[in-house]
Amino acid sequence: MASKRGLVIVPPFFLKGGESMLFPGGEDRPFPLADLRRYTLYWDRLEFPKNNVVDFEGYPEVDYLQETGVLQRTEVIIDRQQVPNPYPAYLLAQAEAFRRLESEQPGLWAIGQSARDFVVPHAAATQTRAVELELIEALPIPPDNVSLPEVLEFKSRRGSELLALRATLDELYLELAGSADIPRAKTAAIDRVARSIADLNSAAKESWPARIKSSVKIELNIPEISAKAAVGCAITLGLGVPASVGAAVGAAAAASLKINVRDFFAPKLPAELRDFAYVYHHVRELR
Repeated sequence: MASKRGLVIVPPFFLKGGESMLFPGGEDRPFPLADLRRYTLYWDRLEFPKNNVVDFEGYPEVDYLQETGVLQRTEVIIDRQQVPNPYPAYLLAQAEAFRRLESEQPGLWAIGQSARDFVVPHAAATQTRAVELELIEALPIPPDNVSLPEVLEFKSRRGSELLALRATLDELYLELAGSADIPRAKTAAIDRVARSIADLNSAAKESWPARIKSSVKIELNIPEISAKAAVGCAITLGLGVPASVGAAVGAAAAASLKINVRDFFAPKLPAELRDFAYVYHHVRELR
């Protein structure tokens, strides 16, 4: 049985004036339901860490996910001198909770943010080089009229498609990490990613004829990537046809995959944990 994979989450935010953080949903609704549906669909476990500076309580959907065992809340004590205003405490707590969980279960946890660019506080960050994947309008998520219990029921019925997508992304990471020739390695795995996304969209279409096509950035932290070929490419993935990726370029209802190498501020981890794989930025649109 595959190990359960987890995502450490914070409410969606945007920056204003440097370190200031504002939450679009307001303090009474930290997570838009669309984000919770998306996180619940693609991850087995969610971690929404508590902190001693600012916190949300009494949010029914968060409480429901706790009751079902999907979501947990690790308590993190923040040095108040590190936060000029309350909101960066969420990012510090996220980085610390990830560090603890990754120490206990290496390779099973990732960081997730609902933002265009990933942000980690300087006090908890280190600069690295990452392969950045952008899946643009590729991943199906339920529409607004689908409840969290219905999302969990879909996962129990169509878990094989979700696991297949996860496996192909893992394979892509391993092929990139183990190859001195990134362009050649990625070619071997991209077709499998496209087919997995197509299968998942077909399964979702049966349950949600009207569904949202979500986009995501995935940062693959590959050690010593600077010594390998820096690659930049954009590929169209045909989601509605069984043909190869090459034949599907330009097909209707096609999504896009972009691959680049870029400098990246990652969570600061002990040396033995520096090879973590994934950081996700979930957004509705990437342009």
